[in-house]
Amino acid sequence: MLNIGYQTTSTVTITFSEPVSKADLQLHDITAIRTGGQNQHGRYVDRIALDQPWSMTGDMQSANKTMGNAGEYFERTADSPSNHKAWLNTMSTRGQSPFTSLTLTYSAPSAVFGDATRCGWQFIAIGNIDFCLA
Repeated sequence: MLNIGYQTTSTVTITFSEPVSKADLQLHDITAIRTGGQNQHGRYVDRIALDQPWSMTGDMQSANKTMGNAGEYFERTADSPSNHKAWLNTMSTRGQSPFTSLTLTYSAPSAVFGDATRCGWQFIAIGNIDFCLA
């Protein structure tokens, strides 16, 4: 998913032909640069949400939470180390009701809110998507 520009949002909706009881999305590169950046520009926070209740596993360094309700964001609360090349997380649904679509929302707002000089071109990658039929 590519989020081009300042304060933009990208969404991906996956539609299933049969009801699904659980889905796991492998996500790469959920990072943050809250301080520094070249000339103090380029500060951002990758934010991910699902339209289903979710839990997160994998690389949990500086994670704001390990689970959330539908629409709540997962993000990093501190700078991602520059020497850490491969961030890998799995975001899993944890709701009780079967569903036939799943929407992932990605945004990368400025880490210094109100800083309109922040660069765009932030991204995450979606790897495997595993699901269980209801």
